[in-house]
Order: sequence, then C-alpha cells, then structure tokens
Amino acid sequence: MTRCDDVKELLPLAADSELDPGAFDTLQAHLASCPACRERLRALEQVRQAVGKSATRFPAPALLRQRIQAQIGKRDEAPRPAYAGPGWRAALGLGGWLAAAGLGLVVLMLQLREPLGAGEERLIDSHARALLTGHTIDVASSDRHTVKPWFRGKLDFSPPVVDLGARDFELLGGRIDYVQRRTLAVLVYRRRQHLIDVFVWPRPQGAPAGQDGAFAPHVGAAALGYREVRWGDEAMNYVAVSDIDPADLRELAQDFEQALRATTGG
Repeated sequence: MTRCDDVKELLPLAADSELDPGAFDTLQAHLASCPACRERLRALEQVRQAVGKSATRFPAPALLRQRIQAQIGKRDEAPRPAYAGPGWRAALGLGGWLAAAGLGLVVLMLQLREPLGAGEERLIDSHARALLTGHTIDVASSDRHTVKPWFRGKLDFSPPVVDLGARDFELLGGRIDYVQRRTLAVLVYRRRQHLIDVFVWPRPQGAPAGQDGAFAPHVGAAALGYREVRWGDEAMNYVAVSDIDPADLRELAQDFEQALRATTGG
C-alpha cells in the first residue's frame, strides 16, 4: 500500500494539474483510502484558487511596450509578395511564428533582468504553500552557528542568521526556496504559536538601502490572511511573512537589524 510520505510530493503537482498519467493513477489510488491526504489536496486547491482570484496584475514596462510596437510596425511595413500561393503562405506562417518567438524571448529577457521586488507578494504564496505541505524547515536548529553553515554551497550568497530568542522570536531553522527564478534563503522563527518566514536575498549592487541608508521597515502585501514586512540593508533584502500582527513583524525587523549590527559590529 502506498504511504502518505510516498505521495506528499505529488499533492502540489496535482493541485496545479501537472501530474503525468502514472503519478496521477498512483495518487488517485492512495486518495481513495486516505482522508488526510484528500484534505491536504483540497486545501492546496483552495489556496491555488484564492491566489488566482487575488493575483495582482502589473502594467507592462514602457521598454517592453516599445519593443513590441516596434516589432508589430516592422511586420506591417514589410512588403507583401504579389503571389501568395501555398509556398508563400507557409513562409509567411513561419515568419509569424519566428516573430512571436522573438517577442517571447524579449519578454523572458526582461523578466530575468527584473529584480524580485515587483512581485514580492508571491512570497506570501510560498509561505502558505510551505505551511500546507508541511515543508517549512530543511535544517532544524535554534543555533545560528548550525543554520548559517548549512546554507554554504547551496546558495550563491551567504545569508545572515541571527538568534532572536532573547527577544521572544525563537529561531527554528531554515530552508531554501525558489521564487521568480531566484533562489532565496528562508529563516524560520516562531512567536507564540505563529511561524514567521524571513526571506533573504542579495541586494542589487549599487541599490540604495532606504533613504540615506536609514533602516526603514514597511508593511507590504497582504493575502490569504498573511502579511509581509520588508526592509533591507547595504547587502541584503529581507521580507518577513506571517499571519501575526504587523506590529510584531515590524518588531522582528527591528530586532533582526539590531542583532545583526551587534553581531557584525556595524
């Protein structure tokens, strides 16, 4: 008989309708006799529907609009052949496909060059998904000297890890997440019964860290009952996500920054 542990990785794929036929049959056979996994799948599907309804739309960047309009203009101005027999129709169809592929490449290149900031509300989705799947921690420890070395070799940067236990934010451990084609470090804290994810990734070189370098945490996106608070320093961006009160998230940001400065002597 298939165990719950054998299919837990299939549940998020099933919620997104991304299972191959073999995996689909395996999961369906397990769900037929497992109410707990059926409930987990139902919860994942509800999150997916809620995210779809609350998804934020962003206007296309001016540069992207200009490039698309330029491509369309070039296609409209291109001379048309006098005879459009079957051979010409095939050639024109191939040309249209290549133009569409070129525009898709432009969009992809612009997306890859954009910083994570434009879609940080997706971090709320990541936090909710981790809670629903039970995959909140990869390395479990309250010792920052255990958590920080664990990230070594798994990321292209070294995330700071601070112990906030004396400030009533217990360090539980960390994990690695992948959001908008970027690998992030996630530090997991707990206050009372609330889990708090602190997402960390490098700041673009030369980007300002608040006005005149001042520490300035601010409340960001909210969805699915969760809230985020963002801040940054000269080296890193931070986003704390939880269902806890925003005042607690701001307190965590302040305590994190103070502890980090005390650790680094800044």
